[in-house]
Amino acid sequence: MKKIYIGGLVVSGKGLMKQLLDGHPRLCIMPFQGFILKWLAGYDFSKLEKNSKFSNPYRGSYYKNLPFFTFRDKNRAYRISFDEFIRNIHYCYDLYSAYRSKQLWGVAAAGVDVSVDFIFDFFAYEEEWFERLFVKRAEVSIEEFLNIMYSCFVNNWKNSHVKKGSEYSIVTPLQNGINPIRWLLDNTKDAKILLMDRDCVGFSFALAKKKSLHLNKPLDSQLYNLSFVNVLKEYRDFIHSPDVKNDRRVLIVGFEKLVLDTYNTMCGIADFLGLGFEEILTKATLNGVLLESADKMFTGVIQEDPVNVLSSDTIDFLRYIYGVPASGRTKMKIFFYWIKVFSLKVVYNAGRLWQRCVKLMEIIMKGLIK
Repeated sequence: MKKIYIGGLVVSGKGLMKQLLDGHPRLCIMPFQGFILKWLAGYDFSKLEKNSKFSNPYRGSYYKNLPFFTFRDKNRAYRISFDEFIRNIHYCYDLYSAYRSKQLWGVAAAGVDVSVDFIFDFFAYEEEWFERLFVKRAEVSIEEFLNIMYSCFVNNWKNSHVKKGSEYSIVTPLQNGINPIRWLLDNTKDAKILLMDRDCVGFSFALAKKKSLHLNKPLDSQLYNLSFVNVLKEYRDFIHSPDVKNDRRVLIVGFEKLVLDTYNTMCGIADFLGLGFEEILTKATLNGVLLESADKMFTGVIQEDPVNVLSSDTIDFLRYIYGVPASGRTKMKIFFYWIKVFSLKVVYNAGRLWQRCVKLMEIIMKGLIK
């Protein structure tokens, strides 16, 4: 079973990439981010061995009679009991929630929530992997374990657009950040990994807009958040490092190019993945259901384009703090812009402090009146 992964940061374009790949008849898209890899990618098996219930001197014989399977990881074998597997590796809250609601939800690039029917036999899925792993007391490598879990999922996804018995590849969107990508590079051999990249200004603007709406704060208070800068710098340094960039398993995909030149970009991706290009790869779908319409397009124009909202001074300033070289005149403009931003921050924080002082005085006055 061939496996494809989509890595990146939040608002880097992972969702769009997943929706563009979704309609291809030879691709089965995992609808949940980080399916089965969410905990596996960061799990310390040596810690599991140290704290294993099988080594308990008092109840070890009792635990040895419980269902288990053996995990081979880097020439070591770890025995995993059923309760350790459920608590530490098999995170299925998203899957169970979708099974109960019978809906798959996604966030459209146009900024609206979309959903399609999801018919899944959850209990048959659990019985199948329990039989293949625990009843048979299997001894599996990481690749073999993933093959079992993915095949159990696809076998019980009743309304998947992928035909049962046909040759297909599994596509899994990873959780955000560097760690799951690094884990895949260290632990898989033949997987293909698409790494999403985005212009620093577009990333800052899209993330600041998302955070400001969520936290009910002004856009400027989030636009210059240095934590965003550090995260994106670290991520871009990682994916553009020679070890990652030159890895035959990795393809770096620019978000802007994907949106504005979708046809040529998807042709290159189809060639990298060893797929025949089909026109459906240029259209966003969810489990084969077309999401685009005349008034809701996912490609052709960037929905959250900072050029249409931010001033040129703001864009120059953002590029500067991300380390993009600037001319002498731009540096002078940036110096004055630093002062402007600092004053905005001071005014914003002073206003918040005053609001808290007023609330505190109201509480004190109510206490004195009582």
